[in-house]
Amino acid sequence: MPELKSNAKAGCGGQNFTICVKRPVVRQYRKNSKPVKNLDCKLVKNNALVCGVDEVGRGAIAGPVVAAAVILKTKHRIPGVNDSKLLTPKVRAELVPEIKKKALAVGISAVHWRIIDQKNIVQATFSAMRRAVARALAQLGTDYPKRVVVLADGWAIPQMPLPCYGITKGDRQSQAIACASIIAKVFRDELMKRYDQRFPGYGFAQHKGYGTPAHIEALSRLGISPIHRRTFEPVRSLITPDTLPAPAQSRRLEQLILTEILSSQN
Repeated sequence: MPELKSNAKAGCGGQNFTICVKRPVVRQYRKNSKPVKNLDCKLVKNNALVCGVDEVGRGAIAGPVVAAAVILKTKHRIPGVNDSKLLTPKVRAELVPEIKKKALAVGISAVHWRIIDQKNIVQATFSAMRRAVARALAQLGTDYPKRVVVLADGWAIPQMPLPCYGITKGDRQSQAIACASIIAKVFRDELMKRYDQRFPGYGFAQHKGYGTPAHIEALSRLGISPIHRRTFEPVRSLITPDTLPAPAQSRRLEQLILTEILSSQN
C-alpha cells in the first residue's frame, strides 16, 4: 500500500501530499491493463464527488497551457486509465469518449501565450485549472458546493472555493486526475496539430511546442511564430524587430488563435 504524507504549505488553499511507493514500476499501459491506483476513495468521503485536475503544456515554449477537470463518483473505474504520459496517442484517443461517458462533468481551459507571458507560467497554469473546475462545476447544477472535493496533480490550487488537495504524481494515484490528464493531453495535441497547419515548418504536430532540437532549429531558421512564448528561452534570446510578425498581422493572428481556442473549449 502507498504511504500518504501530508505536506501542507501556507497560502496554497489546500494540502499537498507525497505518495511514497516502494519500488515504483513504470510500464506501458494499454487499454486492457489495470486502472490507476485509486487514491480518490481514501481522500473523498461521505459520498462526495471527486474532481480531478491536471495540466498539459506548462513546459512548452509555444502554444497554450491547457487544464482539464473531470468530476467522477469515487467508485467509478475506467479500465486502462493512467497518467497520459504512459499511454500511446491511440489509447489516449480511445479513452476520451469512455471518460466523457462515465464522467458527471468535464471542463477544459486553455490559456493563451500572452497571458502566460504576462502572469508567468505558474499563475497562468493555476488560472487554467480554476477555470476548468468552474466549467465542470457549472454542468452539475446548484447542489455542487458541499459535494465536491478537488484533487490536483502536483500542488493544491490557490483560491479554490472548494476543498482541494495537491497530490504528488497524482496522475498515477488518482483515477480522476488521470482522466483529467488524458482529456487535457488529447485536447492540446489536437490544438497543436491545427497550429502546425497554420504555421508550417515548425513541426508543432510532432513536438507539440516543446523545445526539441528540431523545434529549436526551426525556430532559429524561421523566426518566432505568433504562438511562441516570448518570455521563454530560447525564444526570448531570438527576439528582434526582424523576427517578430508585423504588429497588425500579429494582432489578427492572435485574435484568430484565441477564437480557435475558445471555440474548441465549447
